[in-house]
Amino acid sequence: MSAFSLFHVRGLCAAAALACALSPSWAAIDVTGVLQEGDTVLGANRLTRNGTASACGSAKAFPGNSSDAGMRYDQFTYTNTGPAQCVTFSITGNCAYPGVFLSAYSGAINPADLSEGYLGDSGSSSGDNDVRTLALAMSSGQTVRLVVSNGSYATEGGLQTCAWRVTSDEPLGDGVAAVPAVGEWGLVLTGLLAVGLGARRLRKARPRSA
Repeated sequence: MSAFSLFHVRGLCAAAALACALSPSWAAIDVTGVLQEGDTVLGANRLTRNGTASACGSAKAFPGNSSDAGMRYDQFTYTNTGPAQCVTFSITGNCAYPGVFLSAYSGAINPADLSEGYLGDSGSSSGDNDVRTLALAMSSGQTVRLVVSNGSYATEGGLQTCAWRVTSDEPLGDGVAAVPAVGEWGLVLTGLLAVGLGARRLRKARPRSA
Protein backbone atom coordinates (compact mmCIF):
# COMPACT_ATOMS: atom_id res chain seq x y z
CA MET A 1 0.00 0.00 0.00
CA SER A 2 1.28 3.47 -0.81
CA ALA A 3 1.89 5.92 1.98
CA PHE A 4 -0.87 8.39 2.68
CA SER A 5 -1.43 11.17 5.16
CA LEU A 6 -4.30 11.88 7.52
CA PHE A 7 -5.34 15.33 8.71
CA HIS A 8 -7.85 14.89 11.52
CA VAL A 9 -9.89 17.94 12.55
CA ARG A 10 -11.68 17.96 15.89
CA GLY A 11 -14.24 20.39 17.26
CA LEU A 12 -13.11 23.19 19.55
CA CYS A 13 -14.28 23.51 23.16
CA ALA A 14 -17.15 25.93 23.74
CA ALA A 15 -15.99 27.21 27.14
CA ALA A 16 -13.77 26.13 30.03
CA ALA A 17 -12.19 22.71 30.47
CA LEU A 18 -15.24 21.33 32.24
CA ALA A 19 -17.41 22.45 29.32
CA CYS A 20 -15.07 20.56 27.01
CA ALA A 21 -15.68 17.38 28.96
CA LEU A 22 -19.42 17.88 28.74
CA SER A 23 -19.49 18.85 25.05
CA PRO A 24 -18.87 16.18 22.41
CA SER A 25 -16.69 17.08 19.42
CA TRP A 26 -17.18 15.78 15.91
CA ALA A 27 -14.35 14.69 13.66
CA ALA A 28 -13.73 15.31 9.97
CA ILE A 29 -10.98 13.88 7.79
CA ASP A 30 -8.71 15.01 4.99
CA VAL A 31 -6.73 12.03 3.69
CA THR A 32 -4.34 12.03 0.73
CA GLY A 33 -2.41 9.26 -1.01
CA VAL A 34 -1.08 7.96 -4.32
CA LEU A 35 -2.03 4.85 -6.27
CA GLN A 36 1.24 3.62 -7.70
CA GLU A 37 3.31 0.61 -8.66
CA GLY A 38 3.84 -1.72 -5.72
CA ASP A 39 0.43 -1.10 -4.16
CA THR A 40 -1.83 -3.95 -3.09
CA VAL A 41 -4.12 -5.00 -5.94
CA LEU A 42 -7.65 -6.35 -6.23
CA GLY A 43 -8.40 -9.75 -7.70
CA ALA A 44 -9.91 -10.57 -11.09
CA ASN A 45 -12.63 -7.91 -10.85
CA ARG A 46 -13.38 -4.33 -9.90
CA LEU A 47 -16.68 -2.75 -8.90
CA THR A 48 -18.93 -1.76 -11.79
CA ARG A 49 -19.22 2.02 -12.12
CA ASN A 50 -22.97 2.39 -12.69
CA GLY A 51 -23.10 6.17 -12.33
CA THR A 52 -25.22 6.14 -9.17
CA ALA A 53 -23.51 7.42 -6.05
CA SER A 54 -24.53 6.08 -2.66
CA ALA A 55 -26.87 8.42 -0.79
CA CYS A 56 -28.43 8.48 2.65
CA GLY A 57 -32.01 7.33 2.95
CA SER A 58 -31.68 4.23 0.76
CA ALA A 59 -28.95 1.63 0.75
CA LYS A 60 -27.28 1.13 -2.61
CA ALA A 61 -27.39 -2.42 -3.90
CA PHE A 62 -24.12 -4.08 -4.85
CA PRO A 63 -23.46 -2.87 -8.45
CA GLY A 64 -21.78 -6.06 -9.62
CA ASN A 65 -18.32 -6.76 -10.97
CA SER A 66 -16.44 -5.72 -14.09
CA SER A 67 -13.64 -7.94 -15.33
CA ASP A 68 -10.63 -5.65 -14.95
CA ALA A 69 -7.98 -7.50 -12.99
CA GLY A 70 -5.34 -6.12 -10.67
CA MET A 71 -6.66 -2.66 -9.80
CA ARG A 72 -4.40 -0.95 -7.26
CA TYR A 73 -6.02 0.23 -4.04
CA ASP A 74 -5.45 2.03 -0.75
CA GLN A 75 -7.73 1.70 2.28
CA PHE A 76 -8.24 3.37 5.65
CA THR A 77 -10.89 3.44 8.36
CA TYR A 78 -13.25 6.19 9.45
CA THR A 79 -15.25 6.33 12.70
CA ASN A 80 -18.30 8.54 13.21
CA THR A 81 -17.55 10.21 16.56
CA GLY A 82 -20.79 12.21 16.55
CA PRO A 83 -24.42 11.17 16.79
CA ALA A 84 -26.18 9.08 14.15
CA GLN A 85 -26.03 11.13 10.97
CA CYS A 86 -25.46 11.23 7.22
CA VAL A 87 -21.76 11.54 6.45
CA THR A 88 -20.66 12.55 2.96
CA PHE A 89 -17.22 11.61 1.67
CA SER A 90 -15.73 13.40 -1.34
CA ILE A 91 -12.93 12.10 -3.55
CA THR A 92 -10.75 13.76 -6.19
CA GLY A 93 -8.03 12.25 -8.38
CA ASN A 94 -5.43 14.36 -10.15
CA CYS A 95 -4.97 12.02 -13.11
CA ALA A 96 -7.05 11.80 -16.26
CA TYR A 97 -10.17 9.63 -16.53
CA PRO A 98 -10.72 6.80 -15.55
CA GLY A 99 -8.95 8.19 -12.49
CA VAL A 100 -9.84 6.93 -9.01
CA PHE A 101 -12.92 5.33 -7.48
CA LEU A 102 -14.20 5.39 -3.88
CA SER A 103 -16.06 2.57 -2.13
CA ALA A 104 -16.99 1.75 1.48
CA TYR A 105 -17.05 -1.51 3.41
CA SER A 106 -18.07 -2.63 6.88
CA GLY A 107 -14.71 -4.34 7.37
CA ALA A 108 -11.55 -5.20 5.49
CA ILE A 109 -12.14 -5.52 1.75
CA ASN A 110 -11.99 -9.05 0.32
CA PRO A 111 -10.35 -8.72 -3.13
CA ALA A 112 -11.76 -12.11 -4.13
CA ASP A 113 -15.36 -11.14 -3.25
CA LEU A 114 -16.11 -7.43 -3.56
CA SER A 115 -19.70 -7.92 -2.41
CA GLU A 116 -18.59 -9.00 1.08
CA GLY A 117 -19.25 -6.15 3.51
CA TYR A 118 -20.11 -3.73 0.69
CA LEU A 119 -21.78 -0.50 1.89
CA GLY A 120 -21.66 1.86 -1.08
CA ASP A 121 -19.56 3.66 -3.69
CA SER A 122 -19.14 6.92 -5.59
CA GLY A 123 -20.91 5.62 -8.70
CA SER A 124 -18.38 7.23 -11.04
CA SER A 125 -14.63 7.67 -10.88
CA SER A 126 -12.86 11.01 -10.41
CA GLY A 127 -10.40 12.26 -13.02
CA ASP A 128 -8.81 15.68 -13.49
CA ASN A 129 -9.86 16.57 -9.92
CA ASP A 130 -13.59 16.25 -10.57
CA VAL A 131 -15.39 15.74 -7.26
CA ARG A 132 -17.29 12.51 -6.69
CA THR A 133 -19.20 11.77 -3.49
CA LEU A 134 -20.33 8.84 -1.40
CA ALA A 135 -22.83 9.36 1.43
CA LEU A 136 -23.56 6.91 4.23
CA ALA A 137 -26.10 6.95 7.06
CA MET A 138 -23.85 6.16 10.02
CA SER A 139 -24.74 5.28 13.58
CA SER A 140 -22.84 6.83 16.49
CA GLY A 141 -19.48 5.12 16.89
CA GLN A 142 -19.77 3.19 13.62
CA THR A 143 -16.51 2.47 11.78
CA VAL A 144 -16.30 1.93 8.03
CA ARG A 145 -13.40 1.13 5.74
CA LEU A 146 -12.94 3.44 2.76
CA VAL A 147 -11.23 2.04 -0.32
CA VAL A 148 -9.63 4.13 -3.08
CA SER A 149 -8.87 2.18 -6.26
CA ASN A 150 -8.11 2.71 -9.94
CA GLY A 151 -11.28 3.44 -11.87
CA SER A 152 -10.19 1.10 -14.65
CA TYR A 153 -7.31 0.68 -17.07
CA ALA A 154 -6.15 3.82 -18.85
CA THR A 155 -6.92 4.18 -22.56
CA GLU A 156 -3.34 3.14 -23.40
CA GLY A 157 -3.88 -0.10 -21.51
CA GLY A 158 -1.87 0.40 -18.31
CA LEU A 159 -2.74 1.40 -14.75
CA GLN A 160 -2.39 5.04 -13.83
CA THR A 161 -0.26 6.47 -11.06
CA CYS A 162 -2.72 8.85 -9.48
CA ALA A 163 -2.71 11.11 -6.42
CA TRP A 164 -6.02 11.18 -4.57
CA ARG A 165 -7.73 13.07 -1.77
CA VAL A 166 -10.70 12.05 0.39
CA THR A 167 -12.49 14.47 2.72
CA SER A 168 -15.57 14.12 4.89
CA ASP A 169 -18.34 16.53 5.76
CA GLU A 170 -20.37 16.15 8.95
CA PRO A 171 -23.17 18.74 8.93
CA LEU A 172 -24.33 17.99 12.48
CA GLY A 173 -20.85 18.56 13.86
CA ASP A 174 -19.92 21.60 11.74
CA GLY A 175 -16.42 21.47 13.24
CA VAL A 176 -17.52 23.06 16.55
CA ALA A 177 -18.30 21.38 19.86
CA ALA A 178 -21.94 21.31 20.87
CA VAL A 179 -23.09 23.95 23.36
CA PRO A 180 -23.93 22.41 26.76
CA ALA A 181 -27.56 22.27 27.80
CA VAL A 182 -28.87 24.49 30.60
CA GLY A 183 -28.24 21.83 33.22
CA GLU A 184 -24.72 21.26 31.93
CA TRP A 185 -23.98 24.99 32.07
CA GLY A 186 -25.10 24.86 35.71
CA LEU A 187 -22.48 22.20 36.38
CA VAL A 188 -19.87 24.25 34.55
CA LEU A 189 -20.61 27.39 36.57
CA THR A 190 -20.71 25.41 39.82
CA GLY A 191 -17.32 23.92 39.04
CA LEU A 192 -15.80 27.30 38.19
CA LEU A 193 -17.28 28.81 41.38
CA ALA A 194 -15.81 26.00 43.46
CA VAL A 195 -12.39 26.58 41.91
CA GLY A 196 -12.63 30.31 42.63
CA LEU A 197 -13.67 29.82 46.26
CA GLY A 198 -10.90 27.30 46.78
CA ALA A 199 -8.30 29.73 45.45
CA ARG A 200 -9.67 32.50 47.69
CA ARG A 201 -9.44 30.32 50.80
CA LEU A 202 -5.86 29.39 49.97
CA ARG A 203 -4.92 33.05 49.71
CA LYS A 204 -6.54 33.81 53.09
CA ALA A 205 -4.88 30.82 54.77
CA ARG A 206 -1.39 31.68 53.48
CA PRO A 207 0.70 33.27 56.34
CA ARG A 208 1.97 36.76 55.66
CA SER A 209 5.71 37.38 55.71
CA ALA A 210 7.05 39.72 58.40
